[in-house]
Amino acid sequence: MYSTAASAVLFLLAAGGYGWSWGPSSRPEDDGGGGRAGPVRVENKRQAKGRLLRAIEDLTENCVDGIETTRSELRASARELRFFDGRPSEGGSANIQQLLGSIYGLEPGVTFNSVTFGESATTLFYKERGISNVVVLGAQFFHHSTSIARQGAVLVHELLHYHLQMGDAKMARAYIENKKWGENEASVRITEWLEGGCR
Repeated sequence: MYSTAASAVLFLLAAGGYGWSWGPSSRPEDDGGGGRAGPVRVENKRQAKGRLLRAIEDLTENCVDGIETTRSELRASARELRFFDGRPSEGGSANIQQLLGSIYGLEPGVTFNSVTFGESATTLFYKERGISNVVVLGAQFFHHSTSIARQGAVLVHELLHYHLQMGDAKMARAYIENKKWGENEASVRITEWLEGGCR
């Protein structure tokens, strides 16, 4: 979803910290039979990058070809993302400008929690340069009702905003169907499209 809240300019997507660490359960592990274990539920921001890298590997060829990119290019962009947790219990009450500076199009006092507005995830927008590499994961992303597959689709969705430098409506028109969806509808459609193997 692409929205203006007060004078805030950010991406809200239906789809945490400062580093890019692997969480203990986010590494593709050996399943005992020589293959990889299946993807695991992301429980915290430290696991998001590992789950995203796994989701990139799990993308169908239809998705990779349809997006006109390569897995290698997607992995490179994924490694540049910075994840933050928007849940109040996990630091989501922190003021974004105080923590990251005023380079984002946000009003003073906007927190990681308030920036997600109940959405699964939000990719922040730079004031002057386009879409940033900062992804805020909202409470809905971590909710038990959000499937592991949906978490992967949301993470790839967020990645595509940064990688392609496109908002939801523009991305949906370019890759799904040339319809004039609003940002909210386009956001939902993109995540569903990714979950469905980009068909």
